[in-house]
Amino acid sequence: MGGGDALVFLEIYGEWSGAQTEVSLARHNSAGLPSELSAQLLPNNAADWDGPLAQLARQSNPQAWQSALDAPQKLVIRGEISDPASLDYLRDTIGVVAASLESGGRVVFDPQMLSVFDATEWSEQFFSDGFEPTKHTVILVTPQDDGRTWLHTRGMRAFGRPDLSCRDVQAGELEGLQAIFNGLMRMMAAGAMIPDGQPVRAADSEEILRCFNRGSLDDDEFNNRHLALEWENERSQ
Repeated sequence: MGGGDALVFLEIYGEWSGAQTEVSLARHNSAGLPSELSAQLLPNNAADWDGPLAQLARQSNPQAWQSALDAPQKLVIRGEISDPASLDYLRDTIGVVAASLESGGRVVFDPQMLSVFDATEWSEQFFSDGFEPTKHTVILVTPQDDGRTWLHTRGMRAFGRPDLSCRDVQAGELEGLQAIFNGLMRMMAAGAMIPDGQPVRAADSEEILRCFNRGSLDDDEFNNRHLALEWENERSQ
């Protein structure tokens, strides 16, 4: 689709004890794991859960986090799809994860979203009727030292698209900016690429932002490139 490579990276925690994970097209809407991805069953190592990013993930669901820590095994699904022409790879992967939860999995950790889900939560959010791209991302609201807010996302690399970033957001602008973020994420997940200088504006605001492609895949704040939404006019104090 003319964009970047999609990274799929999920960890399922549980205990399979030799149980076979059977993926059914009828039950799981999946043709099986795409050939570009690998699935590796490993012992669970609690040391892997250290570090600041891991602590952010813990905050998403402390109870599921503890269940993951207690699990004896983890199934790591990972790989890149080169400039995918469709989202079939994601649909098939979701079906494989659903099957793994039926055969012994308890918890799903999405490192790109920094989010942990118990089996029920994950199934309700991802393995349900209708595909919603924004469910595969998280919008983070980070306070700035000046009292304003940095709005940014994680998870768009699963579509081979940049994440989003907007700094200097004032309190009354959060709702409108979140709506802009959701709209852009849906467009990009469907294949759109946002050109540099593209203007965007919230429905209830006169302020114009312009989009610029920034960063790299090595950027620790996103683990992805990002689309910076920058205010056209200087922000008032």
